[in-house]
Amino acid sequence: QNKRLAEGFDFTLKQKGALMAKGRLLGAQFLALFQDDLFFELGFHANKLASKIANIFKQNGYDFATEPVSNQIFPILPISIAEKLMEKYDFYIWEKLEDNMVTLRIVTSWATQESSVDQFIKDISKNLG
Repeated sequence: QNKRLAEGFDFTLKQKGALMAKGRLLGAQFLALFQDDLFFELGFHANKLASKIANIFKQNGYDFATEPVSNQIFPILPISIAEKLMEKYDFYIWEKLEDNMVTLRIVTSWATQESSVDQFIKDISKNLG
């Protein structure tokens, strides 16, 4: 092994973008996520809230582009209902379909508040009914 070749190697990697300046801090985030099942709690929270939203669409007879199994749901709605909901909520049209129907992409996260989801469900119920 030629130690002379290693001189300045770390500096060269950093300068050429191979290492992030604060990359060592990423490990601290993962360490926190994997302690005391925090990662799983956050995922469970996001999935539970998405499931609540999916259930209101199911109860009203709407289909999904894919079966809801995670924190992302893809309900298929008339564009008129989607546009009404978009006046108040931030999501987007994933795909435009025939007959004035659209697939929406609705995502919940660890930071989504249940009270926000409950209000969204009330507004969905008003617009679907």
